[in-house]
Amino acid sequence: MTTGKQHHLRSAQSIKAELLAVLEGMDYCLDWKGDTTEWSARELVYHVLDTPPGGIHSLVKGVLSGELREYDLWSDLTNMTPERAGYDLAQVTADIESFFQGLEDA
Repeated sequence: MTTGKQHHLRSAQSIKAELLAVLEGMDYCLDWKGDTTEWSARELVYHVLDTPPGGIHSLVKGVLSGELREYDLWSDLTNMTPERAGYDLAQVTADIESFFQGLEDA
């Protein structure tokens, strides 16, 4: 019998695999935008990893431990920093791996 936790962990692992597959080979175009109003792949990745602030894994951990009763949800933030703007695809991938490990640990 599959528990809710196992189902959600498998779902998260599937999302991680799909995200990493989409980014594979995108070194040269992580920052490409079809238009100035669009977000680059890099901006989308870091929006997902750090929304809500600190990442969803921090939110899940806080809710499950009872330490967090409310949180801020920010929209339209790319969460880009000068440091992240300089990362190569290997570092972006490492950040994705770290994010999903944090979610699994939570």
